[in-house]
Amino acid sequence: MRGIKIKICGLTRKEDVLALNGLGIDFAGFIFVPGTPRCLDIARAARLTRLVPPGVRRVGVFLDQRPESVRRIAGACGLDLLQFHGSESPQYCGQFGLPYFKTIRVLGPIETDRLAAYRPEAFLFDTYSPREAGGTGKTFDWSLAREAAEGGLKFILAGGLNPENVARAIGEARPWGVDVSSGVESAPGIKDPAKLKTFVRAAREHTQ
Repeated sequence: MRGIKIKICGLTRKEDVLALNGLGIDFAGFIFVPGTPRCLDIARAARLTRLVPPGVRRVGVFLDQRPESVRRIAGACGLDLLQFHGSESPQYCGQFGLPYFKTIRVLGPIETDRLAAYRPEAFLFDTYSPREAGGTGKTFDWSLAREAAEGGLKFILAGGLNPENVARAIGEARPWGVDVSSGVESAPGIKDPAKLKTFVRAAREHTQ
């Protein structure tokens, strides 16, 4: 596997966005889901997205939100890509004129035939929790993702990844990309520059 995509999600501070410079990542994620720890308001997010390094695509994370709200945020923040983390239909996801990721919360075998109507840039596999829609910091059975990869499904692996386990996760799940948030933090919403560098290096070295 070569050229795995890397997404750093849950960015909340200027320092953390600036720390992405020179890392060679692909996606910077900003969360717009009300009531979640890393949720941003439009004004703050717009300031942060302007600082994203050239070549890094700005991703907005949403959860079953009104289309007009998604459009307003995407326009104000100059989002390049949308990520839908709820029960959004294929028709909902496709209405915005932007590429998107569709999150699937993995509890058991991934029924890829049920995903056929979606046209995402990639799916994003995250850990299922009955209480939380994401951001659990916990992994799931990566063999379930591996089965999807062997079936030709393009996906980003999320859920509990960190600098210590990302290489093993890539080897077991064979994803198109990886996504990390809490696994590179020193406290909720506070990215650790050393962990960021270590995570990216571990992911890249495994796929050289």
